[in-house]
Amino acid sequence: MRSCFVKQYYALVLVLLHVSTSIVSANIQCIESERQALLIFKHGLIDRFGILSSWRDDENNRDCCKWRGIQCDNDAGHVDFLDLRGSHTQYLEGAFNITSLAALQNIQYLDLSSNDFQLTYIPKLMGSFTNLRYLNLSCNYLSGELPYQLGSLKQLRYLDLSHNFLNGELPYQLANLSQLWYLGLGGNSFSGALPFQVGNLPMLHTLTLGGNFFLEFKAQWLSNKDAQWLSNLYSLTELRLSRCSLSDTDLQSLFNSHSNFSTSLTILDLSHNMLTSSTFQLLLNFSLNLQELYLSNNKIVLPSPPCLSFPSLVILDLSHNNMKSSVFQGSLYLSSKLQNLYLKNCSLSDRSFIVSPTSITNSSSSLVSVDLSFNLLKSSTIFYWLFNSTGNLHTFDLSVNILEGPFPDGFGNVCALQSINLSYNHLQGEIPSFFGNMSTLQSIDLSENNLQGEIPSFFGNMSTLQSIDLSWNKLQGEIPSFFGNMSTLQSIDLSVNKLQGEIPSFFGNMSTLQSIDLSDNNLQGEIPSFFGNMSTLQSIDLSWNKLQGEIPSFFGNMSTLQSIDLSQNNLQGEIPSFFGNMSTLQSIDLSVNKLQGEIPSFFGNMSTLQSIDLSGNNLQGEIPSFFGNMCALQSIDLSNNKLNGTISSFIENSSWCNRHIFQCLDLSYNHITGQLPKSIGLLSELVSLSLEGNYLEGEVTELHLSNFSNLKYLYLSGKSLSLKLVPNWVPPFQLGHLGLRSCKLGQVFLVGSNVNVT
Repeated sequence: MRSCFVKQYYALVLVLLHVSTSIVSANIQCIESERQALLIFKHGLIDRFGILSSWRDDENNRDCCKWRGIQCDNDAGHVDFLDLRGSHTQYLEGAFNITSLAALQNIQYLDLSSNDFQLTYIPKLMGSFTNLRYLNLSCNYLSGELPYQLGSLKQLRYLDLSHNFLNGELPYQLANLSQLWYLGLGGNSFSGALPFQVGNLPMLHTLTLGGNFFLEFKAQWLSNKDAQWLSNLYSLTELRLSRCSLSDTDLQSLFNSHSNFSTSLTILDLSHNMLTSSTFQLLLNFSLNLQELYLSNNKIVLPSPPCLSFPSLVILDLSHNNMKSSVFQGSLYLSSKLQNLYLKNCSLSDRSFIVSPTSITNSSSSLVSVDLSFNLLKSSTIFYWLFNSTGNLHTFDLSVNILEGPFPDGFGNVCALQSINLSYNHLQGEIPSFFGNMSTLQSIDLSENNLQGEIPSFFGNMSTLQSIDLSWNKLQGEIPSFFGNMSTLQSIDLSVNKLQGEIPSFFGNMSTLQSIDLSDNNLQGEIPSFFGNMSTLQSIDLSWNKLQGEIPSFFGNMSTLQSIDLSQNNLQGEIPSFFGNMSTLQSIDLSVNKLQGEIPSFFGNMSTLQSIDLSGNNLQGEIPSFFGNMCALQSIDLSNNKLNGTISSFIENSSWCNRHIFQCLDLSYNHITGQLPKSIGLLSELVSLSLEGNYLEGEVTELHLSNFSNLKYLYLSGKSLSLKLVPNWVPPFQLGHLGLRSCKLGQVFLVGSNVNVT
């Protein structure tokens, strides 16, 4: 979290420097050659989310200085700022064609991070943008070696190439970037030694190295070479060496007593290495100003008692270390300023608890956040430690333990709490009333327990509550009316309980609600019209109830809705046309109802839809081919209907612009006829393909299956369908489930012993 802040800080400084010297004049328009270069760059990209919709070549949009993500200098109109960073929901795709931007020689700020430029290289031409001060190409799936020409960017203050698939050795020319404040190289697959010249970066404040998380690749730079270069970085405040295969010996070499940054270092990340408990002793020379220490996923077992002193430490992360053998009798005196303690998945039990409740009052009084999730804690001992350790506790997470029994009475004394997570335990009894005294509580998660009784009324008095999750319990009765008074509530999950009655009308008054899940209860009646007034709602799940009637038209007015699940009810009628107006919808599930008619064509206009499930209804007509033109679509389930037509027309009458992301196709148990076409191989990224229970005929050969490298589930059936493969054919996929019921089997391919075959 601190690292993200540092990144944002450096970016903000450079943006402010840019704005102070480049306030765009209304009379200055961009240079025509630069405008054309930007249009060529756009042409090489896939823009499924309309990020570049303002980049248009028409009379009303000729000034590229007004296009999204672009700023120009005040004097000549040169583009000097280009920010097209993506997000997890909106991003650009295609080739990283930086060559087309060669005309932008005045550019100072370039951020293309968090997009999908899969397996394209950073070109040598990148080194020609000599005015660059900020360059962020992180999280882009870039591959290949790092061009040494980057060493020509001598004005750079910020360089982030992290979280790609870059490989090869690092060029020593990076040492020419003497103005760098921030250098991010982690999360790649670099090999060889880190060039010692990197130690000649006198202004470097932040350095991130390490292996690629996705490839389980661990960097060897620091464990196979002398690392004296590190001691020369005397301005270093943040150092991240995650996944560097570091041992205690390596650490001793890196952090010797003569390092110049021993007093400047405030953030240190050594997670995902091979370090032991000796780490603390090795870091004593760097402990004075160290504020954040990340040691998760190592081999650390804390001594008892841990008496080392890190006087400035605010955040300590020891998660994912096996501390089963640790016995803590004394206090954990690492820092009187410690605020955030993370001990997730450390095999902690009641017998190996971190500290005794009688000795930690002074040492832990500053704690505001504690994570003890995914451990083996069972008794109320942990609660009493929390009650007595600090009066400032804001957040604690004890989820996924084996806590049992009722809530301890002392719980109500922790009055400053903002977030509680006790999910996935064995707690029982009724929800106690002391929760109502927690006037600052913003989030509470009691899901996956054995709680009983009705939902207590005190929740209605909690004026700061934003999220409540009581799902997967045994709560009963009707949904209480006080929820309508909770003006700050953004998320409510009451699913998988025994609630009954109709959906109450007060939900329509909850103007801040973004997510509601009432699934898997005994709710009945029609879907009430007040949902149409909920202008902020993004997700609604009413599945697995006893709702009836038609799907109401007000859903068409919900302009922010991204996910809707009305499955497993008794809804009737045709699929209403208003769904076509829901421009933000990403997922729709109307399965297992009594819907009828044909699949309406408006679905083809829903450019953001990623998943559609219409299975288990009475739909008829041909399988629509427009699904292949929905460029964001990843999953289709139309099984158990009365659809007809052929697979050939379904596949071959579409562009399948989504084929590189399309993963699931289920057309089973319909009335589909004809042969399986070889064009099915266009859907090469399929993970699951189910066509059983139809009237398919002809042969299935290796030519039908050879493009499927990710296939895990394959279901085919039919007395007229024959499987004929060349002898000894080895499929490019590894199945987990294979269904060939009633097929005529010829030569088959080998499957693993763990494959479920039917």
